[in-house]
Amino acid sequence: MKRKYFQRKFDIRTYECDFKGQLHPLALFNFMQELASTHADRLGFSVQKLMQQKMTWVLSRLHLKINKPLRWGETLTGRTWPSGRVGKYALRDFQFFNQTGETTAVGTSSWMVIDLEKRQPLKLDQLFTSDVSLKKRALADDFPALPEIDNSENQCKFAVRFSDLDLNRHVNPVSYIAWALESLPEPVLFRHYPMEVEVSYRKEVFLGDQVICKLQQIQGTESLSYIHKLFLEKNGQEIARLRTLWK
Repeated sequence: MKRKYFQRKFDIRTYECDFKGQLHPLALFNFMQELASTHADRLGFSVQKLMQQKMTWVLSRLHLKINKPLRWGETLTGRTWPSGRVGKYALRDFQFFNQTGETTAVGTSSWMVIDLEKRQPLKLDQLFTSDVSLKKRALADDFPALPEIDNSENQCKFAVRFSDLDLNRHVNPVSYIAWALESLPEPVLFRHYPMEVEVSYRKEVFLGDQVICKLQQIQGTESLSYIHKLFLEKNGQEIARLRTLWK
């Protein structure tokens, strides 16, 4: 019988840490991708298997909350499971534990299966007849729309590199997050740590594209929070929107 959840350990290495020796959030997002892809493969619907049928998984929404940053040399256990379906979206949740069993981070995500030729989403019920979901959420989120930017405070430009591409030959979802974090002022990056990140992916990006990231601080909250808007320089199309919270 196939297990409805999958878990594995990650040893935190130096190149996965920031200048303070803390696990970089981008590394944690990479761990989430690794957990999701490995578990999907074990359940029989990996990216490779779908691509043989001219389909693939694409990430629509991602939400991560970090309770306690881990450090270089520590060991992290990550667990993931399919947590349900909502229309054309498949939900997948994540939970991370430190060596004492304390929950250090939780996350949730929503995914679509698209037709590689038409670039259109497919109906999950017609693709997967059996339900392997655990009716449990690590992080409750209905994925509401993220706020719009109305007064940009900072703007950065990024070129898509060959190393940004993934198995689908478009930009890896983690690169969007890297661009958003890089757009913050240096005092924020050096003095604070991103304890929460929400991402709404809107459009594929390819090699040769130029991406602009606009930034606006959310006012009226006790925490230090920002909205990030990423769009293509060539036509202004929005490719992603993010919300980050820093402590």
